[in-house]
Amino acid sequence: MTELPADCTGRYGYMGTRDVEFLRWAANSPLDGALLNIGCYRGLSCSVLATIAGTMNRGPLVCVDPFLEAYGQSVLAPDPPAPYEEWDANMRACNVRQFILHFRQRSGEALPKLLERGMSFRLIFVDGSHDERDVLEDMRNSWPLLRPGGLLVLDDWVGFEGVKRAAIQARGDRWAPCGDKMAYTLKV
Repeated sequence: MTELPADCTGRYGYMGTRDVEFLRWAANSPLDGALLNIGCYRGLSCSVLATIAGTMNRGPLVCVDPFLEAYGQSVLAPDPPAPYEEWDANMRACNVRQFILHFRQRSGEALPKLLERGMSFRLIFVDGSHDERDVLEDMRNSWPLLRPGGLLVLDDWVGFEGVKRAAIQARGDRWAPCGDKMAYTLKV
């Protein structure tokens, strides 16, 4: 199992232990292709995925997050959204920044550009805005980017009914709960 560098184990994030372990397992897939992380916050999921991307040397971790002052993250916690500088410092402290290609844009802008560039991913982790309309847009824009055999993993399946409703609207009942509060679907 790929481990984070020791100085990353205490990085701030909202993922439970089982979520982190599932994400590690999913990212270690033998399928070729890069990894995509939508919604970075302070970087816990990014550090997990970038560590694996760097270890496997099969493409970068592509991160999408605008790091705006108010784009929905404040719904998750009393903390304001993390600024880009904090995320970047966390990635450098974890020694994974060199494995990350970052698009500082809303996912609705960035994902179509990734498709235009012909990019595809073996794993897409969605943890952006928790607004139901935004989640539905992320699902619809992510699916064409996912390689056959790839996993789309959605954070906050548990605890955010709008997230779950949007996911079901986009992919029906083809979701399997995993980790502490996530779900995934497989592209066949």
